[in-house]
This record gives sequence, C-alpha cells and structure tokens, in this order.
Amino acid sequence: MRQRYQHSGRVPPLGLALGLGLGLAASVPLAYLYDYGIINVPSVKLRFLFTMIFGALAGMAAGWGLMLGKVRNSRIAGVVGIMTSAAALYISWATWLIMVFEKPYSWLPRVLLRPAAIWHLARVVNENGTWSTSGSPTKGTELWIIWMLEALTVLICGLGGAYLVMKALPFCENCDHWCRKAGQVLIAAKLVPAELMTRVNQEGLGFLAEASPAERKQPHYTLTWHSCTSCGTLNTLSVIVHQPKNNKELASHLLISAAEVDALKNFQGRTRSLATPAAAGSVAR
Repeated sequence: MRQRYQHSGRVPPLGLALGLGLGLAASVPLAYLYDYGIINVPSVKLRFLFTMIFGALAGMAAGWGLMLGKVRNSRIAGVVGIMTSAAALYISWATWLIMVFEKPYSWLPRVLLRPAAIWHLARVVNENGTWSTSGSPTKGTELWIIWMLEALTVLICGLGGAYLVMKALPFCENCDHWCRKAGQVLIAAKLVPAELMTRVNQEGLGFLAEASPAERKQPHYTLTWHSCTSCGTLNTLSVIVHQPKNNKELASHLLISAAEVDALKNFQGRTRSLATPAAAGSVAR
C-alpha cells in the first residue's frame, strides 16, 4: 500500500502565536458582519448558513496564521481553531448585544472586558426574546437551546476550518517551506474508483500512458499533485472522482516519486497537444 504524507507534528512557538493572533484579529470584523447578517436577514436557513461560515472563517484565519508560522500539526490546528472560533463567538455576543440595546460601538471594549455584564444582558434578552419563527418571541429554554446549538456549530466549523487549511499542503522538512500545487490533470472515468485506486497504490501511474483526457462536464477523475519547488524530492498526489451529483475524494497527498511526476507531466502535455488543434480551429471559424 502506498504511503500517505503526514505532517511532522512540529509546532514553532512563533507559529502558534501567529495562528492565535491572526485568528483573533479576523474575529472582530467577522463578528460584526455575522451579527449584522443574523439581525437583518429573516430567513432561518440563511442565519444557520451564516453561523457555519462565521465559525469556518474564524478557524481558517487561524489556520492561515499557523501555516505562515510553519506549524505542521493538525491536532494543534484543530485546538487553535476551536479557541479562535470561541473568541469570535464571544466577540459576536458583545457586538450583538450592543446592536440589540442600540448602544454606541465605543462601548465594545468595555463590554468585552466584562464577561459578567455580557452574561447578565444575555439573561435579560432570554427572558424577553428578540426574534420569532412562529409569531411570538422565542425565549426561555427554547432560546437557550438555540444559542447552545449556535455555539456548538461555530466551534465545530472553527475546528474544521483550521484543520482543512492545515491539511491543504504538504511541508518539505528538508527545505523548510510549504510545497506548491504543481499541476492537475483530468482523466476519463473508464475504471471504477476501487479499480483506479488499486492501480495507483500497487502499479504506480504508468497507466496514464493509456488513459484518456476528460472534460469537466463528463464523469472523470481529477489528479492533483504538489511538489517542493526547491528540491523536488517531496511530491504528493490527491485523487477526486467526479460523477453526476457526487464528488468524492479518494486519496489525499499520497507520496509519489519523481518518475511518477514525469508521467503526470507527460499526460498533461499530451492533453494540451490534443486541445491545441481544436482551439485553433475555433478561432479560424
């Protein structure tokens, strides 16, 4: 079975600080936009979507900071994502209460520094309710449950956002930098996913010499490879199958050799050479 790239687990202190700092810095504008959206948009479905996006963006901001600081630890990324999304949720509560009670935003620093005041105001809001899904204001136990679900959604999406950012690229330990996306090819789905992955894992990428290029509109596989731009010794392959109403990742960052990268490049060059005459013909017409 082919090996899969794994992060080394290293956590430079500066990288950890950058992750937390960028996550917290992004939380302030994100909290304002989130509160503005849930107050002014009546659709419950859209509000829930805003909640998911809010948590994910807070986590992704932390993930980008961690990557900037060269942190290579997915578990730490998840923890930092939860921490920054929790901070973003706390800031959004302060901002939301200012909006609800129609106070000037100059109050925000003072409100943020007084968790007890936020808790007291939240209880006042809960007793009276602020919005409704049926006619009467939602309040009491029902509103507490909604708020808890909101918090859980933000934290889960924050964890997921940071984790996905950390997972996106491999890191070359020899050259001390992140690898780059080196290329992508589309091949026709002549094999079922299980057969394709068996060939990839056991036979390598030699089958590309017989594979056919595909268009995005038809069922196909996307093969994306990342490489270290300095030494070229670290190369990974990710595979996604695209079928009608169903896209699925079959493999993420499988380690491949330089010879297999050459096979991918050869297939890419063959695809371009086949597309060139058609493109020229369309211009002539």
